[in-house]
Amino acid sequence: MTRMLRLALVATLTSAAGCTSSTADTPTTPTALSREAASPTAASPLTGAPASSVPASSRAFAVTAGPTAVTFPPRDQALRFRQDLEAYYRDVLRRGSSQSFVDIEGTIVWTQEYLRYRVNGCGHADGLARVMAQIDGSTNTAACSSQSTPFPPRNEPFAFRQSLEAKYRDGLRSGVSSTFVDQEGDIVWTTEYLRYRTTGCDHAQASSRVVDQLANRPAPAGCEPLPDPVVASFVMLQGNSVTTVCNVGTGNCRLDGSQSSGPGGISSFQWTTVRFRATGGNLTETFSGSTVNLAVNCGNVNTQERFDVSLTVRNGAGVSGSLARTLSLGRGGCGT
Repeated sequence: MTRMLRLALVATLTSAAGCTSSTADTPTTPTALSREAASPTAASPLTGAPASSVPASSRAFAVTAGPTAVTFPPRDQALRFRQDLEAYYRDVLRRGSSQSFVDIEGTIVWTQEYLRYRVNGCGHADGLARVMAQIDGSTNTAACSSQSTPFPPRNEPFAFRQSLEAKYRDGLRSGVSSTFVDQEGDIVWTTEYLRYRTTGCDHAQASSRVVDQLANRPAPAGCEPLPDPVVASFVMLQGNSVTTVCNVGTGNCRLDGSQSSGPGGISSFQWTTVRFRATGGNLTETFSGSTVNLAVNCGNVNTQERFDVSLTVRNGAGVSGSLARTLSLGRGGCGT
């Protein structure tokens, strides 16, 4: 990395507090990441070329480690991040191009494999050896331990990235490809992206947090798990039977939203019903409560009427959920 970017990285990392730990006071050794709050953007601020597909490695996978599982993202998403990072270095940081024997897809596939080994109990030497064996054709992907471990200090992934470069150059005899991201930037920010993805962040959130660090802004250590959603649910009942056509002549027609759910339970139910009558115009009514008795008599219903129902529910925190359905009222049981 150039001196300017190295200084920016050091400034970013030394102002932060996070999950990884440092073992040496060097620019390639991570310091802690910031825990200051920063709101994620709705979409990744990195802009780059569309992600190509990675058919052989596009599925998400989990690493079982003791009582928990470390879930890595699908590699097509990690590849998209790396492509966007390439564009960010080129268009925002205005970095010149350099050459690497490891193409972008190779860096993503093997860096993710190395880190998978590391968080599942392998030391640096074991993780490196297992990746090199896979590159040479080994199908043994067993981890070293059933105990999970934190992400390694950044000097060790950087050493892995240098070894990967040498493997592609001397072992695979690969040709060079052009890149705007140097080896240190490649491993530092790919590792950060994957660390965020394994601590509750989605693709956009993880990308946003990496950009915050690239721009020397504080970023939180991870993402809080998303709360359970507030879900509106209701049925129309005739007696004790669920129906989509309630015959008013038989009686006991009602709406039941008691199956709605959300964190802390549901505190309010707001109903709106619209009857589309053949004569007399449409009738709109509003109700509250988890259940609504439909007081409709035979004389107020044509042969069959469309009955639009919408329900909005809220929990104690004011979070809402809504559902709309089209049902029917019929004259069954009314006689001739």
